[in-house]
Amino acid sequence: MRMLLLSLILIMSHPKALYGQIKYEREYRLDISQVPPQALEFVDALHFTNKVKWYKEEGFYKNSIEAKTRYQSKKYSIEFDTSGTIEDIEVEINWEEVPLDTRNAIDEYLDTNFQKSKICKIQRQFVGDEEYLLKITSTKALHSNDHINIHYELEVAVKRKEKHQKLELLFDEGGRLLKESTIIFKNTDHLEY
Repeated sequence: MRMLLLSLILIMSHPKALYGQIKYEREYRLDISQVPPQALEFVDALHFTNKVKWYKEEGFYKNSIEAKTRYQSKKYSIEFDTSGTIEDIEVEINWEEVPLDTRNAIDEYLDTNFQKSKICKIQRQFVGDEEYLLKITSTKALHSNDHINIHYELEVAVKRKEKHQKLELLFDEGGRLLKESTIIFKNTDHLEY
């Protein structure tokens, strides 16, 4: 709790300097009656066969609505702003599903910037026009184009300058870093190698 309080004080005193660099989220279940109609319509149009669970995600700088489900043995997460406008779709994947050139670029980034790193979770993230995002469940070979961008979001346990951290790293389809955020844990959370 003390660490969280200290982090909040730092953020409040220097919000522009830390924006996008620290990630703390609180997530809780939503009843379907609390979900914006626009978000419900979008998810219904994806024709998922398994049950969809809805969540509200509260962060330091942003709140969102999230739908989670499994489809064709993959975990899907569809994120909306609080009014129900689609922001992105994320699909949890294995490291081997990341294109080889992208993997090599990410590996090089991790080796260059950290003493030690362990990838804990990988998601392929689709961002773009709503009509194209609606097609991702039916299209196997999607690539970034004028209507959609593909990113790779990694949750990584790292050691840098003798300090252990958990980071969220966002890479573009070519493996170039777009964003790095330090994940802040509740007092009961801890990092394991």
